[in-house]
Amino acid sequence: PTLPLLAGYAWVYVPCFGPTLPWAEAAWRTGHPGLVLDLMDLEGLPADFVEEAARRAALLFAGLSTHHPLLPRLRALAAAPGAALVVVTLGADGALACAPDGVVEVPAPPLPGPLVDTTGCGDAFAAGFLARWTRGGRLEEALRAGGERAARVATHRGAVPAPPV
Repeated sequence: PTLPLLAGYAWVYVPCFGPTLPWAEAAWRTGHPGLVLDLMDLEGLPADFVEEAARRAALLFAGLSTHHPLLPRLRALAAAPGAALVVVTLGADGALACAPDGVVEVPAPPLPGPLVDTTGCGDAFAAGFLARWTRGGRLEEALRAGGERAARVATHRGAVPAPPV
C-alpha cells in the first residue's frame, strides 16, 4: 500500500512519540525506502516499536546519554543485516552512527557562544545530518554537520533565533 503524499519524496521524516505513532506505522507499512524515524520519547514508546522501526526504516535518530540502558540495544539492532542506520546524539558527548559494518563516533563541536537553551538541538542535529548524508556525505561528515547545527541552536533561547527588533 502506498500513501500518495509520500510517493514523490526521497526521504520521509517522522517524529515518534505518542500521538504520532500511527503516522510512523502508516509510513512503514508503505515500505517507503527513505523512511526516517526520530525516536523522540524512547521511554514512552511501546516495547516492540523500536525493534520494528529498526527493521522498517532506513534511518533512526535517538537522543540519549552515554550510559543510557537503551544504547547497547540500539547498537545491537543496527548491527543486524538490513537494519536501519541508527544515529544517536549524546549531548555534550557528541554523536555516533551505528550500522551493520561498524560504529562511527564524533565528539561534540565547541559551542560558538555561551550555552543558553537546548530546545530544538535534536531537530537541528537531524536537519544538519540529513542535509549532508542525503547528498552523499560520509557518516563522519554528516555527524559533524549535525553537531555544528545543534551547537548553533544551543546558543539562543528556543529552537530558532529571535527576529531582530
